[in-house]
Amino acid sequence: MSYEPTPQDDSAGDLAARELEELLDSLARLAGSDLPAPQFYQALLEGAVRGLAAVAGAIWGRDPAGQIRVECQVQFDRLVLAQNWADAQRHTHLVESMLSSGESRLVPPRSTLPGASSALNPSEYLLVLAPVAMEAGGTGLVEVFQRASAAPLSQQGSLNFLAAICDLAAEYQRNFQLRGLRDRETLWGQFERFTQNVHASLDSKTVGYTIVNDGRGLIGCDRISVAMARGKGARMLAISGLDQFDRRSEAVRRLEQLAARVAATHEPLWHAAGEVDFAPQIQAPLEAVLDETHARAIAVIPLFAPESKNRESGDHPANVHDAGRLLGSLIVERFEGGGFGEAERQRIGAVARQSAAALRNAQTYQRVPLSPLWRALERIGWLGRARQLPKTALALSAVAIAVAALVFIPADFDISARGELQPQHRREVFARSDGIVDEVKVSHGDAVAAGAVLVTLRKPQLDFESSRLDGEFNDAQTKLSGIQASLTSAGRDASANSPEKINQLSAEGEEVKSLLESLKRQRSVLDKQRDDLKLLSPMAGTVLTWDAANLLSARPVGRGQALLTVAQLDGPWEIEAQVADNRIGHVIAAENERHRDRPDSELSASFRMATDPSATHEGQVRRVAMSTESDKTTGSTVLVTIDIDRANLPGAQLRPGATAIVKIHCGRRSLGYVWLHEFWEMFQSRVLF
Repeated sequence: MSYEPTPQDDSAGDLAARELEELLDSLARLAGSDLPAPQFYQALLEGAVRGLAAVAGAIWGRDPAGQIRVECQVQFDRLVLAQNWADAQRHTHLVESMLSSGESRLVPPRSTLPGASSALNPSEYLLVLAPVAMEAGGTGLVEVFQRASAAPLSQQGSLNFLAAICDLAAEYQRNFQLRGLRDRETLWGQFERFTQNVHASLDSKTVGYTIVNDGRGLIGCDRISVAMARGKGARMLAISGLDQFDRRSEAVRRLEQLAARVAATHEPLWHAAGEVDFAPQIQAPLEAVLDETHARAIAVIPLFAPESKNRESGDHPANVHDAGRLLGSLIVERFEGGGFGEAERQRIGAVARQSAAALRNAQTYQRVPLSPLWRALERIGWLGRARQLPKTALALSAVAIAVAALVFIPADFDISARGELQPQHRREVFARSDGIVDEVKVSHGDAVAAGAVLVTLRKPQLDFESSRLDGEFNDAQTKLSGIQASLTSAGRDASANSPEKINQLSAEGEEVKSLLESLKRQRSVLDKQRDDLKLLSPMAGTVLTWDAANLLSARPVGRGQALLTVAQLDGPWEIEAQVADNRIGHVIAAENERHRDRPDSELSASFRMATDPSATHEGQVRRVAMSTESDKTTGSTVLVTIDIDRANLPGAQLRPGATAIVKIHCGRRSLGYVWLHEFWEMFQSRVLF
C-alpha cells in the first residue's frame, strides 16, 4: 500500500520549510552582527536544537592545553550518559575522534565509529555531528541528540541542515576577523597619529599636554595625567581636558603623592574597585586618591628613559619600567565600569613607552646650554641667504639706528604718582576721653577760632560720681558744723565737760576737715575730666568734616578717636603723593644728587588736577617720608610732600582731597632707559636675583 500525500501534508511541509528558512535567516543576521562569540555560539546551538526538534545539544572545543571541553550546551547536562562515568568516557572518545577527523557524521544509538571501538555513542539518541569554525582559527564540533525514530532520508536532511548552520559560524568568524582587522587598522592609525604628535615638539609642557589629550582617546579612559619626577616627589605636568589647574588642590596633591610612591617601587600599579591587596606604603595614598576622585579604576605607570642600547637598535624595552632614569609617571583613571582588560593594558603600555621617549628627548634638548638662543638663531637663519642680504642689511641698519637713538638721545626721566591736594596747616580733633557725643556745635565749612568748643561729650559715670561727691561733701560740712557747735558750748561751761571730751571733739573736727579736703581734690579731678569732654579747636580755621552732626550725634567714642578736621584754607597748600615703593629709589637718588650739586634747591615736580587735566602746574618736593606704608588697594607706597603755589590754581580747584596726577622730575636719562627701565628692573628682580 503506497502513501499518497494529502493537501494537508503539503501545507505542513511548506510551513516547516518556512520556519527553517526563517531560522537560518535569523542566524545569518547574527553571523553578520557584532554579537560576542559566547552569545553567538549559544544562539547557534539553540537554533540547531530547535530546528532539528532535538532533545539536547553541545558545542565542543579544545582548551589551551589541548583537552576537549564543552563551550556551550542545551539540556546536555540532563542526559543519562552524564551520570555514568564509563558511558561518559566512551562518549568523550567519540567526540575527540570526530574533532580530529573534522567530518560530518550520523552516529546511531549504541554504535561505534569505524576503526575506533572505544568511540561509542552510549545513548539511545541519534547523534548528528558536524565540524564548526571557532575562534583563533580553531575547529569545534556541534553535537545534536536527536530521536532515532526518524526516517533515513530525514536523518540525512538533519545532517545537511546542521552543516548549513555550521557554515554560518564560518561566516561569523570571517566577519569577526574582518572587524578585528578594521579595529586594529583604526587603532594603528590612532597610534601613528599619537606617535607623530607626541614627538613633534621638544617642549616638556607641550609634550605633556599632547600625551594626556591624545592618549585619552587612544586608551579609551576618562582621564590621563602626567606627573614629572622631582627628587623623591612628583610634580603634576598636565591633566587631560584642562589647560590650567591648581597645583594646591587636594586631588592634584593626592595624585602627586601616589605617583611618587608608585615610582619608588619601579613597578606599575593596576587597581580596580574592590582590590585592597597592596603594600601599606601604596595603600594609604591610593585610598586618599580614591576618596578624593571617586575613580573606579586607576593605573599608575612609572616612566623611565629608554636604555641607550634600545634607542640605538630602534627596539622598545620589553617593559615600561626597564632600567633607566626615572622621568615621571603616567596616571590613567576610569570613573565608570570595571578594571583595565588585557587589550587596554597593552595600549596603556604602548602609550607609556612613547611618552617616556618623547619626555626624555624634550628634557635632553632643554638641558642643552643656550638652547633658547640656538632656537632663535634657527628661526632667523633665513636672513643670511643671498637673496635676503639687501633686506637684512636694511633691517640691521634700522635696528642699529634705533638702538643708537635709545642709547644717546637724552629725555626727561619722570616718576609718576597719584596724590591729594591738602591744606598745609590742618589738624585733627581727637576725643580726650571716652564718652557719648552730646552736642556738635559746628558743621561743614564753619570758620572756628582757636580754642572754640566744637563738640561736647557726656559721660554718665562722671555725673554719678559728681552726685556722690556732692552728697559726701554736704554730709561732711554738716558734721563739721555740729562738732564746732559742740566745742563752742563746751568752752562756755568748762566745769561740765572734761578735757577728754573736748579733745575728742577736736580730733573729730580735724578728721572731718581732712575728709573735706580730699573731697575737694576729687571734685577738682572731676572738673578736669568734665573739661576733657569739651573738644576745642586746636587752631583757627575751617571745619572740613562733612555733615558732622549726623555723623557724630549720640555716637559713643573712644579716647584718641579723630572726630573732626580743621584746616586753614587761606594758608599754604601741598600735594601728598603716594609713590610706589619700587619707584621711590629714583626719587631719593635724584634728590641726593641735586642736594650734592645745589644744597639749597629742591626737586621740581609738575602736576595736573583731575578736575582740569589740560593745565599743568609746578611744585617743589619738600619732604620724602622715611617709612613705607602698605595698603590693600595701592600696595606699598612712600609719602612724598610737594609744595605748590596756590596763586597758580583757581579757587574752585582748591578743594581738600582733590586728586592730582604728579610727575616728579628726576633729571635726564637716555631715551631707552626712560622707556624701558621698568622692564629692566623687573628682569633684575625676577630673573637675575
